Amino acid sequence: MFLGYGLAVASSTYCLSFFFSDHTMAQNVVLLINFFSGLILMVISFIMGLIKSTVSANSFLKNFFRLSPGFCYADGLASLALLRQGMKDKSSDAAFDWNVTGASICYLGVEVYIFSFFF
Repeated sequence: MFLGYGLAVASSTYCLSFFFSDHTMAQNVVLLINFFSGLILMVISFIMGLIKSTVSANSFLKNFFRLSPGFCYADGLASLALLRQGMKDKSSDAAFDWNVTGASICYLGVEVYIFSFFF
């Protein structure tokens, strides 16, 4: 997951850099985009997963959130930590299951190719 995140975030940052003419502005905005798309979306998804009435909306929104490398990385690590602590549901007890880190790793792998060949 570390390797996938590094490659995906590097290629997505490269794609985002074309939207700016000033390098300092690009650095600050891309840093904020990566921060918000990683940490904030993961916290929103985690809270939505805890509330019974928003669980189905969370599973739908996760597919869109995973288009961000930061969310894939943060969600994968959070799911792995919850599995390790025994707080994850027992239907998925392996680290590479789709609901633990499998989806995040798969999305990161696809994002590497998409962002690399996009520009």
